[in-house]
Amino acid sequence: MFMDYFKQYVKDISQDILTILSTQPTSIAELISYLNGPTHNQNTNIKIDVIEDVLDYLSKEGYEINSIINDKKVEEFFYIPYNNYTDDTENSISFGLISDTHWGAKKCDVEALNQYYDMINERGINTVFHCGDLISGINMYKHQNEDNYLKTISKQCLDVVKNYPAISEGQTVFVTGNHDLNILKHIKGNNNNNNNNNNNNTAYKEQKIDTGAKIEDMAFKLGRNDLEYLGACVGRVVIDKFGYVLKLTHKINKQDYEFSNHGKDDYLFINDSAKHLKIIAEGHSHNTSYALEKKDEDIIHKFGCGTFLKPSESYLKRGLYTPISGWIVNITYDDKGKITLLPEPINFG
Repeated sequence: MFMDYFKQYVKDISQDILTILSTQPTSIAELISYLNGPTHNQNTNIKIDVIEDVLDYLSKEGYEINSIINDKKVEEFFYIPYNNYTDDTENSISFGLISDTHWGAKKCDVEALNQYYDMINERGINTVFHCGDLISGINMYKHQNEDNYLKTISKQCLDVVKNYPAISEGQTVFVTGNHDLNILKHIKGNNNNNNNNNNNNTAYKEQKIDTGAKIEDMAFKLGRNDLEYLGACVGRVVIDKFGYVLKLTHKINKQDYEFSNHGKDDYLFINDSAKHLKIIAEGHSHNTSYALEKKDEDIIHKFGCGTFLKPSESYLKRGLYTPISGWIVNITYDDKGKITLLPEPINFG
């Protein structure tokens, strides 16, 4: 009876651990601190052996749990979500690639975004991949509140669920970016025993809010099933019957930067993924670009996925202008699985 209970307990906290590990590399000690802390749904007393059992369970279930040794010689674990969007009957596929919509900002070009999704629906395309900064976020830079028409995270997430354009028969699959991952400060305690209003000694606790999970949860509760959250800042999807992989990334993630400093050209080239990775789609820079890269005798198609955020006055004063744009990617295959890829830029001026 106890073993059955323990197995169920391991399953129950597995999703929490996957969410944490998809955000950034995390040590076992950090996992224990979070899961035992007040921000977790259950105030538990998880120990090292339980975390090790969960990581072992996840690996046996087919989740690719990887690890690195950080600068302090501590092992950190990470998980790269790896979903499948294949149709074994298809000899050609098309999908959308966009990024940096910044929903909730005054400069978000909702009209252009709706036009883009109208085009997706007219062509019968069933998947748009979004590379992060779905919402504008808060407190990302000085005076950002003045640039937002939706002033809180909850309002931005709820408005996405209610008003973000939908695909008639498909989904928008998204990763989060730096604007989606917000840190909120909560008062932890006050060391000042005097009954005055001096808050100089107030201590704060930082809490990460994963808005991707928040949006997906809100959408489920409101009956909307076309917004699918893949992971924090990075994710992989299988896009065709040959097992070819599309990597989505918002380039600011700790995984993208720290791992490159450990002598690896690309941390996704772990285990068998090198021979399958065909497309890299990047957000964050607001640039629309396309290039070919050669990796181990293979060709990788690399996209900068643009933005639907109009340039602010400060950008224009500095001569920085990024046009509103995204992509539609069209792929055909021969009998041996060789791909012919046609990148189609979709520009809105």
